[in-house]
Amino acid sequence: MIQSSNVLSKKLSQELERLVKARMRSVALTDFVLEVADTISESLKIDRVSIWRAQNNFESIECVVLLEQAKGILHEPLSLFANEFPNYFKAIQTGKAIIANDARNHFETKEFTDVYLVPNNIYAMIDIPIMLNHQVWGIICCEHFDSIR
Repeated sequence: MIQSSNVLSKKLSQELERLVKARMRSVALTDFVLEVADTISESLKIDRVSIWRAQNNFESIECVVLLEQAKGILHEPLSLFANEFPNYFKAIQTGKAIIANDARNHFETKEFTDVYLVPNNIYAMIDIPIMLNHQVWGIICCEHFDSIR
């Protein structure tokens, strides 16, 4: 899942730019978000992709769409709260990607180990902020199962 960060970022940027140019003006936001998640999952061969939206000035993030290659679209109501995961929230709000080849031991993601990573069999992840008007609007989260990367 996690390739060199430059290769991944470039490929992801190209796919997102293609989607934005082709579809943003012609589809509803929910359809667009689902298409983005599906494109990322397929093109980068990622086990699980989710898109999260910041809520209440980043007091929490809420899952907008969750897509697993093996299961398809999942409709789990998921919210994560800043007071429970302060290192992650502080890091993601900087606007920089979090690349966690070993998410259970990475400083910014290890807070999720017991409540999110272990129950979902996630070992590696990369979270990319979605910027809107120079602020983090949400996050694209790419997750890998079964082993660290």
